[in-house]
Amino acid sequence: MEMKTTRKIFNYTSAVIFAVIMVFILTACGIDNDSQKTKGDKGPAPEPVETVEPSPQPTPNADAAPDKGQNKPEAPAQEQEQEEEPEASTLKLEMRPSTIFAGRYFIAGVRTDGTVTVYNEDGHYLYARDWDELVGDWTNVVAVTGVHLDLLGLREDGTVLNTIGSYSTDARYNTESWTDVIALRGTGLVAVGIKSDGTVEGIYTNAADIYSSGSVMTARRWTDIVDICFGYQPVSFFDQRGLIAYGLKSDGSIICSKEDNEILDEVNNWTDIVAIVALDLGLVGLKSDGTVVASSNTSPHDFSDWTDIVALSSDTYSRIVGIKSDGTIVTSKSDEVTYDTGSYDIEGWSDIVAVSQSSINAAGLRSDGTVVTAGVLRMGPNSWFDVKVDTSELMTNIMVP
Repeated sequence: MEMKTTRKIFNYTSAVIFAVIMVFILTACGIDNDSQKTKGDKGPAPEPVETVEPSPQPTPNADAAPDKGQNKPEAPAQEQEQEEEPEASTLKLEMRPSTIFAGRYFIAGVRTDGTVTVYNEDGHYLYARDWDELVGDWTNVVAVTGVHLDLLGLREDGTVLNTIGSYSTDARYNTESWTDVIALRGTGLVAVGIKSDGTVEGIYTNAADIYSSGSVMTARRWTDIVDICFGYQPVSFFDQRGLIAYGLKSDGSIICSKEDNEILDEVNNWTDIVAIVALDLGLVGLKSDGTVVASSNTSPHDFSDWTDIVALSSDTYSRIVGIKSDGTIVTSKSDEVTYDTGSYDIEGWSDIVAVSQSSINAAGLRSDGTVVTAGVLRMGPNSWFDVKVDTSELMTNIMVP
């Protein structure tokens, strides 16, 4: 009996000890779990912060920062595109249709409605003409240029009108077959049209010498042309001069109607040229950055300080005008300027978007569609017939390209 009682006590004691051990173990595990839970809470601790943030998506915002960093290299590309915009605008301005033309015998402009107005002295003058009759029915015109005593008009459909047909059916003057023309260039006794495919159409008057007509016929064979100008070349020991054509190709190279022209090697080292004009025996180029370069035989002209230029105009003889992006102009003229070559004053013109010149006058188109002029018109065979140009009343509502 005593042994049985002792065994019961031992079993009870063992159970108590076992229970105590289990309680201790469970208590220890609970502490560990609490500590692990506490440690785990330290990881997602920002979660309460996330709930009070205005944006419930802190992680995407954090991811956006690297995206901004990744986009940073694109900024120079955008800046480069912005820096290249002046080049595009320079091209655009230079290739815009010429809505005014200043010639020795008349000044013409394209109105905003596509009709044409011409300033010319009426009366007994030898070179006075009835321009209302000649161009009164012209419509949808976007550009004009002159050839000697006559006018050419580019229509918006790429065809070309002219006043020469009013008295001559000579095929040399025919522009009826011209199509897809996007720009006109004229000087003296010749005129050309640049087509959308880079080819060239051209005419010349019966007064043109063999050199002038030859320059046009050569230009007709050119391709990939974006601009054309006409200068002069010496043709005899007696200081006679004939016209010479220069063509600017889309790749920036320059060609000439006279293959052995001594300045070709020089000008073909130019880069980034967007437009060209001739100055007597030399050539001047406008660069995409708004600066100007010139062949060495244009001395004494100096264009080293010309900047921010968007277009050039030349009288082909002695004066060149640069139009700046702010509408002001800069000019350069040779010391040999005479009454017949650039003696008129155009300094101080402002708000100018286009300039056209001859050797004895100039016209400037303002952004409001009005025209300022200087110089004279030659209404007879010599200066006795010259009359002062004043287009203030006539030249209004001119199309601004």
